[in-house]
Amino acid sequence: MKKLLSFYLLMSGCSALLSAQQQLTEHTLAYDSTLKATAKLDDLAWLTGRWSGEGFGGYLEEIWAAPMGGQMVATFRMLSEGKPSFYEICLIAEENNSLVYKVKHFNPDLSAWEEKGHYITFPLVKIEGNAVYFNGLTMVLEGNTCTHFLAMKQKDGTYREAKLVYQRGATNDKAFPAIHISQEEQHLARLQEINRDIWTPFSAAYATNDAEKYIALHTPDFIRATGGQYPEVKNRDAYQQSVQTHFNYNKEQKRRVEIAFTFFERVAGENTASERGIYRYTAIAADGTQSHFYGKFHVFLRKIEGVWKIAVDYDSNEDGSIGEGDFNAGLAPEVFSK
Repeated sequence: MKKLLSFYLLMSGCSALLSAQQQLTEHTLAYDSTLKATAKLDDLAWLTGRWSGEGFGGYLEEIWAAPMGGQMVATFRMLSEGKPSFYEICLIAEENNSLVYKVKHFNPDLSAWEEKGHYITFPLVKIEGNAVYFNGLTMVLEGNTCTHFLAMKQKDGTYREAKLVYQRGATNDKAFPAIHISQEEQHLARLQEINRDIWTPFSAAYATNDAEKYIALHTPDFIRATGGQYPEVKNRDAYQQSVQTHFNYNKEQKRRVEIAFTFFERVAGENTASERGIYRYTAIAADGTQSHFYGKFHVFLRKIEGVWKIAVDYDSNEDGSIGEGDFNAGLAPEVFSK
């Protein structure tokens, strides 16, 4: 949150120091009061509605009310690991034949970041086609996707650009099938075995970039399938090559990975099992920056000589529609009922 706060403090006070429409980052501009942009609130009426997405390592949600009385107001929240990080009250208002974006921030207990009567202000630089440029903040609409670009000032005085992608109408409340996990004692014992043989070492192998340990979790006749924009099917040998390449890349980039799972269906027989849920892949760069990726998975397992193995693995990010809300809707591996 310190980086976010530094950004907001910077952008609320820097406009007088920067020249006309100076480019801060690839997609953001600085405000100059000598080049005033004329606009009406109706120009941003398309913001009305509910938007959700990913950014800053968490789940983001904005809900904008329709223009009324020369203003649009929104509530914003960010959740990390399923818990609130901070909230915002956002306002876009007509002022002097132009627009201004105002934000006030709150901690999860509703204590304010800014002093009473203070807020962060982003004056409008220009509106150009489907792109809206405020001071250090740009919003670009493409269909039902709205991408926000933020100029983040670094210690050395340069700017780094942050990118937040929102989808219209997406929510944190996902329509999953009901949780299906039998509570029969013998069935729960099998799930504990599966956790021991599959999911615990699975996460550990990713955390240590141990491709050999990871591939050992799969049967010799393993089949891997992925869906979405680039569907493909691989046998174990081809999959092993791609895994090794990926793990080597992580090592070269000094990137750590954490992978976690939640489930909405777990069915385990004596020697075969089927499990469905959501995975969260977290890439942690050398500088500590985190990026989260989500997808649905469905695995079929076989018990071979007393040890559970993955026989078939299918996953898909559903064309980018899976997010933290989906992940939080399922049950962690060690939790078998709500």
